Amino acid sequence: MKGKGFTNIKAVDGDGKDADGEGWKVTEQKPKAGKAVAADHEIKLTVGKDPAQIATIATKGRVLSDVEDDLKEAGFKSSDYEVKSDTGKAVLMSSNWIVQSVIDGDKPIINVRKESDIKAEEEAKKAAEEEAAKKKAEEEAAKKAAEEAEAAKKAAEEQAAQEQAAQAQQQAEQQAQQQQQAQQQAPQNVYYPNCAAVRAAGAAPLYQGQPGYSTKLDRDGDGVACE
Repeated sequence: MKGKGFTNIKAVDGDGKDADGEGWKVTEQKPKAGKAVAADHEIKLTVGKDPAQIATIATKGRVLSDVEDDLKEAGFKSSDYEVKSDTGKAVLMSSNWIVQSVIDGDKPIINVRKESDIKAEEEAKKAAEEEAAKKKAEEEAAKKAAEEAEAAKKAAEEQAAQEQAAQAQQQAEQQAQQQQQAQQQAPQNVYYPNCAAVRAAGAAPLYQGQPGYSTKLDRDGDGVACE
């Protein structure tokens, strides 16, 4: 208004006290805007604190009692805003409540929550996270143990198969060697009428190619007679 030539401007709050500083919002003007008056005519402005500033003071996480002190220092009255708890219960000791949010408006609403409830929720959340982490670690350990056990089982089976194959090969080699030795040591012209005669001669078993071997004595035809 001073920029428009008016020189006699007085701003007062709702109690009629002089309003100094910034952050005020005009709620009433006398004479009303648009009415022609002299430049030196007194223009009285009734002002109130801008409610939009409340949200800048009542930020999330602050203790309500501290917020109330700062709002009072900024010129706000308790009637300029409303305090609501998350449970709907009355807020008796503001030092026990924590600001959660602010709903803007002509009369902003400061939503608060009890500090003990917040701590209990945080502790429960922490416990749940720790339990989840423990469970995950146990599952991973069990999975690792199962994988290691499976790997050990597979390795043992492979080793057993290798040992069995080596043993079978060794037995085959020994059997072939014995057969060769028997062929070399046995008389070339030998005849056994039956297995009883072979056993009596201490020549059992007879392998195919050995002196005295015959298909008659090898009834199952596996190349070994009189087993």
